[in-house]
Amino acid sequence: MGNNTISSSIYSVMLLAISTAACVSTFAVPSSAKSSSSSFSFSAEAEALLNSGWWGNIPLTNFSLTNHCYLKGITCNTAGSVVQMDVHFFYSFERLANMNWSSLPNLEYLDLSFSFRLTGGIPVDIGTLSKLTHLDLSDNYQLEGVLPTTLGNLTQLVHLDLSGTGIGGPIPSTIGNLSALAHLSLLSNQLNGSIPPEIGNLKNLVKMDLGFNNLRGPISSSIGHLLNLTHLYLDGNHLSGSIPSFVGHLSNLIYLYLSSNQLSGSIPSSIGHLSNLTYLGLSSNRLCGSIPPEIGNLKNLESMDMGSNVLNGSIPSFIGRLSNLTYLFLSSNRLCGSIPPEIGNLKNLEKMNISSNILNGPIPSSIGHLSNLSHLYLHSSQLDGPIPCEIGKLQNLVMVDMSHNNLHGPIPREIGNLPGLIYLALDRNDLVGTIPNELADLHVLEYLDLSQNNLSGKIPYKLRFVPITLNLSYNRLDCQIPNRSPNGCPNEVCRKDFNSSHCFSSMANKGTKLGLVISLPIIVALALLVFVVCFRYHPKPKFRPSMLRLSQEFLSRRKALAIPLRTVSLRNLWNRKMDFVHQSNEQVMSAKFDQKRITSFSGP
Repeated sequence: MGNNTISSSIYSVMLLAISTAACVSTFAVPSSAKSSSSSFSFSAEAEALLNSGWWGNIPLTNFSLTNHCYLKGITCNTAGSVVQMDVHFFYSFERLANMNWSSLPNLEYLDLSFSFRLTGGIPVDIGTLSKLTHLDLSDNYQLEGVLPTTLGNLTQLVHLDLSGTGIGGPIPSTIGNLSALAHLSLLSNQLNGSIPPEIGNLKNLVKMDLGFNNLRGPISSSIGHLLNLTHLYLDGNHLSGSIPSFVGHLSNLIYLYLSSNQLSGSIPSSIGHLSNLTYLGLSSNRLCGSIPPEIGNLKNLESMDMGSNVLNGSIPSFIGRLSNLTYLFLSSNRLCGSIPPEIGNLKNLEKMNISSNILNGPIPSSIGHLSNLSHLYLHSSQLDGPIPCEIGKLQNLVMVDMSHNNLHGPIPREIGNLPGLIYLALDRNDLVGTIPNELADLHVLEYLDLSQNNLSGKIPYKLRFVPITLNLSYNRLDCQIPNRSPNGCPNEVCRKDFNSSHCFSSMANKGTKLGLVISLPIIVALALLVFVVCFRYHPKPKFRPSMLRLSQEFLSRRKALAIPLRTVSLRNLWNRKMDFVHQSNEQVMSAKFDQKRITSFSGP
C-alpha cells in the first residue's frame, strides 16, 4: 500500500510539471509575436525618419531599432516609439511630404516652426496622426497649397498653429471636428472665402487668430457659441457687414481685434458687457455713429483704437472713467466738440492720438495730469486757444504734434522742462511772440517745426548747439542764422530751414528793400564763386538736394534727411510764399501684446 501511495504522488508531480510547461509555452508564443510586431513598428518609424533626409544621409544599417530616438528633436516613449518631434529652427528640412507620417502612429507633439527651408504643401496623410495634440508649422513662409480636409481627423488636437505660411484657399469645414482645440492660429496666410459656420463647434476654443488673410463676408454668427474665447483676432481681412451684437456675449474676451476690415454700421452697445476686455481694436473700418456710452463700463480696458473710421459726435466724457487706459486712438474720424477735461483722469495714459478730427475749443489744462504720457498727437483737429503751460509737467513726453490747428498765443516756456522730448511740431498755427530760449535746453530734441506761424524776434543763439532738424520758415523772424561751432554741424546731421517769406520785418522801409535788391546779385555771384571752389576741391556728393526738396521733405513728409549743413542752399528770400502740400504721414507703429500679434497705433 505504501508503494501505491508513492507512485500516486510521483504521478501527481509529473502532471503538475507537464501542466506548468504547457502554460509557459502557451504564454510565450504571444509574447514572441508581440515583440516581433513592435520591432516591425519601430523599424518603420526609424525608416520614416531617416528616409526623410531631414537628418542628413545616414544609412539605416548604422542604426539599431532604438537609435532613431537619439536624433535631434526626437523623443520616444519608454517602449521606444516616437511621441514628440520638436525641431523648430532646424534648417535641414526640405519638403514636408518627405516624411511618411502614417509610420508615426503614436506621435503626440509636432513642432516644425521656423524651419525656413520647409517647402511644399501640407500632406493629406498628416491626418493619420490620430494621437496628435500639438501641431505647429508656423513661420514657414515657403509652404504652399491649401489646408487639407484631413486635418479634421486630428480630433485630439489642442494646439494648431499654421500662422505665417503661404497657405491659401478656404478654411475647410472639417475644422469643426476638432472638438478639443483650445488654440487656433491661422494668422498671416492667404486664406480666402468666408469663416465656416462649423467653427462654432469648437466649444473649448480659448484663442482664435484668423488675422491678416483674405477672408470675406460677414463675421460668422457661430462665433457667438465660443463662450470660452479670451482672444479673438479677425483683423486685416476683408470682412464686411456690421459688428454682430453677439460679441457682447463672449464675456471672457480679453483681446478683441477687428481692425482693418470693411465693417460698417455702429459700434454695438453690447460691447460694454465685456467686463474683462483689455484690448479693443476697431480701427480702419467704416464704422459710423457715436461712441456708445456703454464703453465706459470697460474698467479693465488698457488699449482702445477706433481710429480711421467715420465716427461722429463728441469725445465722450465717460472715457475719463477708463482709469487703466494706456493707449487711446480716435484719430481720423469726424468727432466734433471739445476735448473733455475728464481726459485728465487717465493717469496711466502713455499714448494719445485724437488728431485729424473736427474738434474745436482749447486744449484742456487737465492734460497736465497725464504724468505717464509719452506720445501726444493733436494735429489737424481745428483746436484753438493757447497751448496750456501745464504741458511742461509731462516729464515723460517724447513726441508732441499740435500742428495744423488754430492755436494762438506764445509758445510756453515750460516746454523747455521736458527732458526727453525728441519731436515737437507746432507748425501751421497762429502762434506769436518769440521762440523761447528754453527750447535750446531740450538736449535730446531731434525735430523742431515752428514754421508758418507769426513768430517774431531773433532765433535763440543756443539753438546752434542742438543737433536738430529745424524748420522756422514762414514766420516774422530775424533771419540771422546763429553761427555754428568751428567744427561745423555736430554729427554732420543738422538740417536747418530758415526759409521765410517774412524773414525780415514787415515794417522795413523801401530803402532797406532797395538795398536788398541791389546787393542780391552780388550775393548770388559770391555764392556761385564759393560753389565752384567747393565743387573743385571737395568730392562730389552722390546726392545734393535743393532747398525746395529739403523743405518738401520737412513740411510734406516729415522725413529727416542726413544732409550736412554745407549742402543747404538759401532760397526764396523774395516776398513770395510757396504753398506746401501737407500730409499727416501717420505711421503705423507696433506694440506686441501677444506672441506674433502686432497691434497698431498712429503717430506722425
